[in-house]
Amino acid sequence: MSSVPSEGAQAYVGQRCVAWRVDGQPWQWQQADGLEAGVAALAAALKADPAVRKPRVALWLAGALARPFIVPPVPGLRSWTEARRLAAALAPDETGLGGPCEVWMDAAPPGQAVLGVAIETAARETIERVLAAEGVRATAMRPWWTAAIARALDERAALSRIVVAEPESLVVLAGRDAVFSAAATCAPLPSPERAAAWLQRTVLSLGLAEGDGLRVALSSGAGLTDAVMEPWA
Repeated sequence: MSSVPSEGAQAYVGQRCVAWRVDGQPWQWQQADGLEAGVAALAAALKADPAVRKPRVALWLAGALARPFIVPPVPGLRSWTEARRLAAALAPDETGLGGPCEVWMDAAPPGQAVLGVAIETAARETIERVLAAEGVRATAMRPWWTAAIARALDERAALSRIVVAEPESLVVLAGRDAVFSAAATCAPLPSPERAAAWLQRTVLSLGLAEGDGLRVALSSGAGLTDAVMEPWA
């Protein structure tokens, strides 16, 4: 089962690569010299495709751009707006992103931690600005790793540890019953040896050495629905 739709224009956006497809056609990948160049390239490709009658696209963001972190419960917050402001203030330190951030997060019962997704405000503005300049509208914008995790949980509901490997990042999440209590991101992606060492340190520091684990790997050039899933020991 896949959580990535097959209809309409879809695109994957990273810092150094982008991919796109239209109405279930094969995914097309392209390397890019930065975020702005990549978004411009995929917008131009969509506009040039005769199958695209309206230049609209649903965006899947790479883990390097949209990073998970755990937003702790804070007593005294009076509104959801205050909670989001707090999360945005925490996001750079928690995720390693370099500038002011915006945070998407699910509602949670009072007094409970919640999974947040941080993106640099400048990155989101760049994506929207470049698409608008090309006359392309984004109908949705969300991290691809969320689709990977949904697929993984469909396959194995008892998962407690998931690592999502993408061309530019590693995203690690852990929890119980699809409620995550730990998250970490490695980006930009170093050499395979350094990435393996980072993953080992993260597993130990977050206390994730035990439990049912799964690795979801997306390779550059593959379809987003063709990510490989394998046990993560």
